[in-house]
Amino acid sequence: MKIEFESNNLIIDGNLLLSPFQNKNKLILANFPWEEWIKNDHEVVSYRIVLVDKKSKSKVFLVVTFVSPVNDESLLSSWYLSPENIMNGEQKKPEGKVTKSLRKWFFDKTKVEIPIGGDWGHIDASYDHWNTVGVIACNYRSSFKNESEWKDYRKRNKF
Repeated sequence: MKIEFESNNLIIDGNLLLSPFQNKNKLILANFPWEEWIKNDHEVVSYRIVLVDKKSKSKVFLVVTFVSPVNDESLLSSWYLSPENIMNGEQKKPEGKVTKSLRKWFFDKTKVEIPIGGDWGHIDASYDHWNTVGVIACNYRSSFKNESEWKDYRKRNKF
């Protein structure tokens, strides 16, 4: 699996584009086996796809979420990417073996060190201690309700 990061876009295998300007119509309606993942009331806001990294023979999970209310033109607001073989495990603090392994995996694939961010959004490894799982998480600016929320997020997540 080839993953490139350039100009704030993540490109998987040369044909799956994750971008702050990507909309649902272009991403989900493409020829990929997406499945509905998270519903907010009766609206599907997130979709999941399981990719295979042939080199490491590992599954890689990708979940994408769109700005609500969701329609064909809704922008991508966030994505979560995680290889099955390193996403699970316990760590006692936010910075532990799972997040370190995810950052290394992302660097090995893209040659980009995370955390990384700018006016477009923010990417870093994140750990959920309740489910003992980690992911590479990207939050685009469009995922925030207003400028104040975006500024608060930027203060909490230095980049």
